[in-house]
Amino acid sequence: VMEELHQISAGIVLIADENFFVNPQRAKRICERIIDDGIQKSFIVQSRIEIYEHPDVLDLAARAGIKVFLLGIESPQDRILQQFNKGFDTAKLREAFGTFRKFPFYYHGYFIYGNVNESEAEMMEIPTFAQELGLDSISYQKLRIEKYSPLRELVENSPGYYIGDDTIVYSYQMGRKGLKRISHRIRRRFYTPWQLYRIARKLVRLGVLNNQNFRSVVFMLPFLMATAMGRKLTKAAERSRILSRLRLRPSTS
Repeated sequence: VMEELHQISAGIVLIADENFFVNPQRAKRICERIIDDGIQKSFIVQSRIEIYEHPDVLDLAARAGIKVFLLGIESPQDRILQQFNKGFDTAKLREAFGTFRKFPFYYHGYFIYGNVNESEAEMMEIPTFAQELGLDSISYQKLRIEKYSPLRELVENSPGYYIGDDTIVYSYQMGRKGLKRISHRIRRRFYTPWQLYRIARKLVRLGVLNNQNFRSVVFMLPFLMATAMGRKLTKAAERSRILSRLRLRPSTS
């Protein structure tokens, strides 16, 4: 792997691992190898927030050239985080970002809006909560229900909600236009001119953005984040299928 990294001409590398830090000690060894081999790259990684419990690994990650973290935050509502079985609540998120802010990384957070019984006011807490945590940028996706998703039963048993042909969850009250309007409101509230300036300034400070790669980074970073999100959704759908099959398997007792 290290030989391949040496041969890659690109200055920015997305590590195609759903959770690079799933095994903190393994991630630590990889970072040590990158440092020892003198590999000079900027790395983008996907991670769960629990890595904040290992500041020694975060320190090594920064020294190894990891610059951008892609994090699944999902919601500023505890009950929705519980529906998603995230394993953390908003208090834990605040604690985690108290540690994250001590390290020189760029943080991109993924959110899901349009959840069952989620009000417009609650959806509009996404940009406020993201700013409170210290996220540099965010993506926000409508709730999708794949064929074997554990959330399908919840949607089907919730009056006023339905799953569209595009697998997106809609409410009869809000509909497609309502969700689109909220998407525009979230974008305008978070991506202010000041926030865009902060994004550019931080990417320059971290060495991700420079005169040589300015154009490629501006065009490729959103693509890389979207690619990672697509991979994340595919993995989640596959896990849902496996869980559902296990639940439906007849008992052998």
